[in-house]
Amino acid sequence: MLGYQLVQDQRLKLAMTSELQQSMHILTLSGQELMQYVQEQVIQNPVLELEEHRRSGRSQTVRSTHARRMAYDPLWHAQAASESLEQSVLSQLRLLELTPDVRRTAVYLTGNLNEDGYLDIDLADVCSVLNVSIGLAEEALRQVQSVEPAGIGGRDLRECLLLQIEQDSSSALGAREIVAHYLEDLAHGQWGAIASSLRMSKAQVKAAAQYIQRLQPRPGQLIGASIVPYVVPDAMVELKTEGYMLHMHPFSSPRLAVSELYHGWAENQGSAVVSELSDASAFLQARIKSAAWVIRCVALRRQTLQQVMQAILEEQIDFLTAGVKGIRPMTLAVIASRLGIHESTISRAVNGKHLQTPHGVFPLKYFFSSGLPTQEGMDTSAQAVKARIRAIIAEENKDRPLSDQHIADLLTKEGIQISRRTVAKYRDGMQLLAAGYRKTKM
Repeated sequence: MLGYQLVQDQRLKLAMTSELQQSMHILTLSGQELMQYVQEQVIQNPVLELEEHRRSGRSQTVRSTHARRMAYDPLWHAQAASESLEQSVLSQLRLLELTPDVRRTAVYLTGNLNEDGYLDIDLADVCSVLNVSIGLAEEALRQVQSVEPAGIGGRDLRECLLLQIEQDSSSALGAREIVAHYLEDLAHGQWGAIASSLRMSKAQVKAAAQYIQRLQPRPGQLIGASIVPYVVPDAMVELKTEGYMLHMHPFSSPRLAVSELYHGWAENQGSAVVSELSDASAFLQARIKSAAWVIRCVALRRQTLQQVMQAILEEQIDFLTAGVKGIRPMTLAVIASRLGIHESTISRAVNGKHLQTPHGVFPLKYFFSSGLPTQEGMDTSAQAVKARIRAIIAEENKDRPLSDQHIADLLTKEGIQISRRTVAKYRDGMQLLAAGYRKTKM
């Protein structure tokens, strides 16, 4: 017979409180994001104050005035972003006399231009999405390709270069034919074959090739190319004769405090018996508790980040003297084992953080890389191998550029066990051309 009964069941359940979530969130923030977060907390919580340290050594509490925040935020002095590629193309399309359907389609095509200025969508898909004919889509594309800079809206490199040649009244003799039919031969340096096929002299082919090399393969980069990414490092490391010294950047470690005025007022009201003030006292106590937790989370972030950076520098001590080639293979597990904390905490701590070193500013994730075996039995960092590949290509004879296999053989002679496929993978990751495309002379 079925029935109902009361049963006691004891279970162990991990519950993540809102305070713990806030602590994890603060640890993940970069220096700039942390400052924005702190400023928001100062605005929302009247008892929380931000201390601004003056050169005189005094500290002064700062409320949420705009002028104070500007003085505290170094990125207020960064250069403003210039007009984007999409904004530039749309502003030029507004000056053209287009039918509503062509204009709507041209605007849609503009939204599908990538950062290099190439069209990242097929016209057949455009017709399906906008329910227009292929002829109208082609007309809209012609209008997009007519704007500046020349080459915008090309669907591949060949079309991009042809658009630039067609809009240039002083283009070199044979340049259009070479790009249209012999672009691969040109890339591999087959100038003699091109001259024979087009019945041109080698001097004419050379002049056309030099003209083509001056064209812009990524016209979209001409717009907004002056934008410089600004990064405020979370810490700076100095190399000294007795070792190194790590300094946490004050911008990444804001100092917070609970207002002494509100804290004292809350204590006085806590001992009062006036019922009308009980609600205000409870509100202040809650705000003080919230502010204290934020202060604790920010201090814990600083302590954790400093410990992680210290452990990274101890593992990568050769980097400070030798640069990138001195980087050793290192994983999150190595740092987690040194500090006795979980790998996920290390991942949150290094996310979006940067370190200023004698060799430049590097993201903390840069120091974590896999290793490749060497003949000595010790692994070498993938970052160091990439730096060596870049140096080999920079020093090669451009008349006879080195193949990936040749580079792999050179690295093997240096004691690094690496395959041709790995060399090609690293070279592509660094956006370096293959040997056939690096040849610049006949």
